[in-house]
Formats: sequence, C-alpha cells, structure tokens
Amino acid sequence: MMMYDDTLSVCDVSQYPNASKLDQCWIANDWLYSIGLSQYSGVFETQLVDGRVLNVLSKKDLDKHLNIHNKFHQSSILHAVQLLRMMRFDIQVTSTYVILVLCLSLELKIFIN
Repeated sequence: MMMYDDTLSVCDVSQYPNASKLDQCWIANDWLYSIGLSQYSGVFETQLVDGRVLNVLSKKDLDKHLNIHNKFHQSSILHAVQLLRMMRFDIQVTSTYVILVLCLSLELKIFIN
C-alpha cells in the first residue's frame, strides 16, 4: 500500500515539519481515541499511519487503503486532520486543545443536567 508519496513537493512536507514528529503509535492510540474513532486504531497502526501520512490523507485513501467506508467517519477524520494542520501538527498544542475540549464538554454536561 502506498498512501504517502515521496514525490510530494518540498513545500507540502516543509509546511508542517512537526507532522514527522507524530508517530503511528500516537496517531493510533491517542489521536483516534480523542476524536472518538478508536475502532480504527488497529488498521492505522498496521498501515503505519503517522503525521506525514495524515497530512496527505484523502477520502479515497480512507476508503480504499484503510477500509473506512462510513462517510461520517471519513469526514470526522479529515476534519480532525484539518485541525492538526491549523495547530501546525504541534503535539503539545494538540494535547492541550483536546484537554480543553474535554473539560468544556464536561462542564456543558454538568450545566445541562
């Protein structure tokens, strides 16, 4: 399987240098769990999906190579990748953001109840 194309322009790779710091274990075990799609952690780990692969991932890749056929799950993953791009693939910022979102979610649940 070839999802990451080494022939990508230098601009694509150098635009997000922190993407290379996100290894497949973090993606499979932490990131997928944080976006509520941990059921795909096995296939992401088997296919060695790291930050560089996430950066170039498409719906076609999700469907064809990772066997993720649910359109809502594809959309969730691609939106979460876009969020990683917005945070420049910085794992510290990403982790802080996830904690903040979880705290706000808990506060909202408490407020509603």
